[in-house]
Amino acid sequence: MVCDRGFGILEAYLISHLSQRRNGKLDPSIEAAVCRLMSERRGEAVAIRGCRSLSGGSISEAWLVDLLPDGQVVAKINAAHFQTAFELEFQGLDELRAIGAIRVPEPLAVEKVGNRAILVSEAIGRGSPSPDFFKRFGQHLASLHRLSQREPDHRFGYRCDNYLGSARQPNRWCDDWPTFFAKHRLGFQIDWARQQSIGSRDLFPLVQSVIKRLPAMLAPATEPPVLLHGDLWSGNYLCDSDGQPVILDPAVYYGHREAELGMLLWMGNCPNAFYEAYNKCWPLRTGWRERAEVYTLYHQLNHLNLFGAGYLSCCEATARRLLR
Repeated sequence: MVCDRGFGILEAYLISHLSQRRNGKLDPSIEAAVCRLMSERRGEAVAIRGCRSLSGGSISEAWLVDLLPDGQVVAKINAAHFQTAFELEFQGLDELRAIGAIRVPEPLAVEKVGNRAILVSEAIGRGSPSPDFFKRFGQHLASLHRLSQREPDHRFGYRCDNYLGSARQPNRWCDDWPTFFAKHRLGFQIDWARQQSIGSRDLFPLVQSVIKRLPAMLAPATEPPVLLHGDLWSGNYLCDSDGQPVILDPAVYYGHREAELGMLLWMGNCPNAFYEAYNKCWPLRTGWRERAEVYTLYHQLNHLNLFGAGYLSCCEATARRLLR
């Protein structure tokens, strides 16, 4: 059972500093756990040659660990209660990998170590994107979506709730996409904002008006659900050493593929070549960019709830555009 609690930015900041960084070394208990887990997986003794902190994560601490006799892994570290989130991330990575359409880091182990939890996964060497990187990225993402269509089962959701960042993401199955998105995405976020007394006198009626209009807004794009990464922004994809796109840190569920593009349009830094390649591989229905604002609003509301009032104005502006 996923905890109903969401985490604020202050707690996320404190959690990310739980493991002490002494001279570029992990806490000895974490080192010992990584060695044991990798030794068990490989069937041979494994030691740590060295490690270094990886930048970029605001929720969990991440380390690149060099192993002896060879190889590298990434160890993500958080408070012990985050073990459930790591287990769900492991599950999501496995499910995306199983489609085989785009490279995804292999999850290796999850374990609680004292008052911390760790997720160990494959380390992927980074490369410099070539001029056609975003074209390939668009093609691979379209293939992931196409190959993961749920037919004949057209329900939207997932087999359990999971996390979007450090926020709970409810995924109870629903036969109808507008209803699913109204209840489990926009409705959940706006209720959470009320509980936290975050928002404004304008925000709540604006979002409620958007929710009421979702059946009409989303009706032109009726399609079977596909497996979504769920949190695909510029920090959750990279170019590997072979120039191929890689996606990581998912918040998976089965939803409409246009929902993936809402976050990318807001924080993806993808040029037009990406969207053109996606559209050529699997054409999107007319009006997809306008509908994508609905999905952008979900992520903006999630940022409002996690990080505070700095995201209020963009939530209100997006809702107003949708209502026009």
